Amino acid sequence: MPTIVRAATRDVPSPQSPGATVHWTASVSCSGVPQYEFQVRSASGIWSIPQPWGASNTFTWSSPATDGSYTVEVDVRNAGANEDPFDAYTDVAYSLTSCTTPTLTTSAPSPYASGAGPIQLTATGQCGGATEFWFLYKDPATGWHTIGSGYSTSNTALWNADYRAGGYTFEVDIRPVGSTAAWVAYYDLPFTLSGCGAPALTPNLAGPQPAGTTVHWSASAGCSGTPQYEFQVRSASGVWSIPQPWDASNLFTWTPPTSGAYVIEVLVRNTGATEDPYDSYLDVPYSVS
Repeated sequence: MPTIVRAATRDVPSPQSPGATVHWTASVSCSGVPQYEFQVRSASGIWSIPQPWGASNTFTWSSPATDGSYTVEVDVRNAGANEDPFDAYTDVAYSLTSCTTPTLTTSAPSPYASGAGPIQLTATGQCGGATEFWFLYKDPATGWHTIGSGYSTSNTALWNADYRAGGYTFEVDIRPVGSTAAWVAYYDLPFTLSGCGAPALTPNLAGPQPAGTTVHWSASAGCSGTPQYEFQVRSASGVWSIPQPWDASNLFTWTPPTSGAYVIEVLVRNTGATEDPYDSYLDVPYSVS
């Protein structure tokens, strides 16, 4: 039976970033017990033997920190055939590719009014061969989130920009196409969403008022966009309700059914900021006799 190297496979595809660890496995057919030797040709064309003849058909390659095109070779012979240089071999090409530091720009400047519409992120950055991009943003309250679906070859992404006012961070990670590295290079860009300041809320009738009296409430707020209001009421028994959900109206008509200590609350955000729970709010105690 002739000796045949059927395959030399690796656990991560080419390309990878320099310094990556790659595990190789050889499969062969021999007339005796196979013996293996693994060689590597560097990016400068120099051959080395990181794993001499032995019984193991696996090889762990701690790749160098140098970009370039490499070759991993496995030679095979029968165990005991010490004067046999090799019976068969196979060469597998493998690339190590670094990436330039990317940049990131936005289609609208910071600060930007929350709810004013999506903004486009555009990244630059190049890895040897083709490049994959992954866009993220960091919410000041909830941490990092992916924009879109993760790595792709597109260098642009849309961000809804309809979140709570505050300081955010955009990030783009890049790596070579086919790489399994979490990232090879990245860039962070701070970005601010503006919204609404503290609102004011006044009733047309000062408390206390008798139960069943209709009270008209008026709210105002300074916002970077068009303000939107939500009115909530805490009853005398401590139960919250939302009698007037988010709306453009800053007026709220309320008729307390029973006596007790109430709280009227107004929340405010920019119109269009649908993923913003609120930017600011104000509670006003109100007594009903």
